[in-house]
Amino acid sequence: MEHWDNAVKQGQYLARRLSGESEPFKNIPYFFSDVFDLSYEFWGDTAGAERIEYRGDVNSSSFSTWWLKGEKLVAAFAMNRPDSEREKASQLSFEDV
Repeated sequence: MEHWDNAVKQGQYLARRLSGESEPFKNIPYFFSDVFDLSYEFWGDTAGAERIEYRGDVNSSSFSTWWLKGEKLVAAFAMNRPDSEREKASQLSFEDV
């Protein structure tokens, strides 16, 4: 995913590799944007999701979408949502995706 967050993580990974670490690069896709009064974030990859859940009113400027595979969260989109929702989404781990 083309976002500066990914570029920073790739640079950090390269530094670790040059220092002798051999772990493969693992990254949860992530991006965010703030445009006027809209603030949104997206984590993960929706491919393979088996169901979608929504919180809030999707016809408003405050809602979130959660993609799940079984009981595991694989991706999340949050727009103008409470910190508690954003924090849960940001805790995705590579093993979850």
